[in-house]
Amino acid sequence: MSSIYKLIFLLNVILSFTPSLAEANSKPFFRLINIECDEDTPYFQRGFNPLSKSLLRIYRSLRVNGQNVETDLPVSYPEAPEKQANVTGLVNRINWNGQPDDPIYLEARVSPRVRASLLEALCSSDETPRIEAEWIIYSYDHHEGKFFRNFHTENRPITLTLRNDYFEVRQESDRYVPKPVNYIISGELSAPIGFKDQTLSIAFKSGGKTFSFPIRGPEAE
Repeated sequence: MSSIYKLIFLLNVILSFTPSLAEANSKPFFRLINIECDEDTPYFQRGFNPLSKSLLRIYRSLRVNGQNVETDLPVSYPEAPEKQANVTGLVNRINWNGQPDDPIYLEARVSPRVRASLLEALCSSDETPRIEAEWIIYSYDHHEGKFFRNFHTENRPITLTLRNDYFEVRQESDRYVPKPVNYIISGELSAPIGFKDQTLSIAFKSGGKTFSFPIRGPEAE
C-alpha cells in the first residue's frame, strides 16, 4: 500500500472515533449554566440600575398556550442604558447541565399583573402547557469594562414545556425584596416531544466565541 493510501486509511480511522463539532458541543463535560442571584444584595433593583456590574437576567417575552403574558416591567438594557423596555420579569436563578434533553430550571420575579396573566394562560388548556420563552442573561466583563450576552436564546423565543409537571407560582409576594411588589415563579422546562433544531447560546467574555448547544425533546412513540 502506497504512503498516500496509508495516510488516507489512517485519517479515516481517526475520524471514525472523532465526534462532529455539533455532537461535541452537545456533550459538555461540566455544568454549563449554574447562575443564582446574590442573596446579600437586593437583586430585584439591579434591573433598574444600568450602572450595576452585577448579572442582569431578563425574561424578554413569554407566551403560554398561545397567549402573550404581560410585559410591564421597565428595565434598561446594557447595550442602550439610556433607553428602557418593558419585559416579563427578571430571572432569579437558572440552571442547565447542557445535555440536549436536560431540563432547564428557571426562577424569576414577576409583577402582580404578570403573575395574574401567567395563571390565566396556564389554566387556558387541559393539556400540558406549551411555553415560548425568550431570555437574556448578561454578565459583566471587567477586563473590557462592558456587559456581554452570557446565556440567551439568540433574540428569538424557544418552545418548551413543563418537565415532570413542575411549575410553581407563589401565592404571596416576596418578603426578601418587598419593593417593587413581586412574585416568584419557578419550574423545570424542556423541549416538547419531537421538537428539534433549537439551540441555546453561551459566551464567556465580551467579544469572545459564542457556542451553540442544541436542546430537543424526547422522540415520539
